[in-house]
Amino acid sequence: MDFDFIPHWNNDQSEEKLKLLRTYSNLKNRTIYACKDGNGIVIEGEDIKFIGDIIKV
Repeated sequence: MDFDFIPHWNNDQSEEKLKLLRTYSNLKNRTIYACKDGNGIVIEGEDIKFIGDIIKV
């Protein structure tokens, strides 16, 4: 799995922070998943399961 994970993301984060994540994602050619507390990603082998409200950048 080739992605970055940002925990503790609040949906009320500023547009500036989201813009920075998009810039980083584009520069590094990487997908970023962010989620708020209580949500997450479970990886089992090659399978990925998203739990809750996950933001994909």
